Amino acid sequence: MARNEYNNILRHLDQATVEPVDIVAGRLTRNGESLNACVLTRHLEFSLPYRAVRSQTLCLDALIQLIDALAVLLIRLHFTNAWWGR
Repeated sequence: MARNEYNNILRHLDQATVEPVDIVAGRLTRNGESLNACVLTRHLEFSLPYRAVRSQTLCLDALIQLIDALAVLLIRLHFTNAWWGR
């Protein structure tokens, strides 16, 4: 799945997207359980990391701007035929 995501990002680099750097695989939890592979990306200037959205309280204006930006992103991805389904 991580390789598909990596290749999907590469195909859409002419769009507003992050640049994939590498794939990390073979990760384990502290208990030795397997973790999914993940894609490492270069930081996109003016982007908001997912963990910031999840860990901080956003004011109403920022929340509305974030939802608007996500809607625009989904529409742009739709027009490029991007698909992350199985």
